[in-house]
Amino acid sequence: MTKTFGMGIAFVVGIGVGVICQWLSSYGEIEPVTGNNLPLEKVLNYANVQISDDNYACEGKRARTVGAVVASLVEFNARHSRNMLSLGCSEGICTLSYTDCKPSQIHECSSRILKFHTDTAGKIDRSTFSCIDLP
Repeated sequence: MTKTFGMGIAFVVGIGVGVICQWLSSYGEIEPVTGNNLPLEKVLNYANVQISDDNYACEGKRARTVGAVVASLVEFNARHSRNMLSLGCSEGICTLSYTDCKPSQIHECSSRILKFHTDTAGKIDRSTFSCIDLP
């Protein structure tokens, strides 16, 4: 009985340490992607650009502009104590996104993504803005 009790205690302590480590790491700062030289200010220069109906797959009745999508991302993020916004580019495709994963439902995340393309000089192609909601 003592061996089983000891194994049970070790199991519970292991789970506790794992939960605490996961919780602490979720508040950590994310290292910036190398080569990502696209500040948010550059995206906001296009705030009044309309996103075409073909490129708009987001819920809500807001104006379909880049600024309205960025505002919704910031508002979603403000509802939580953690920063769940990310901005990054890879091979000329850039995304500004908000992702929400509940701790109890780690495989059921939702995201809103503002996606756009840049040329080799880093200039944003205003015709490529799209908004995507993922369940």
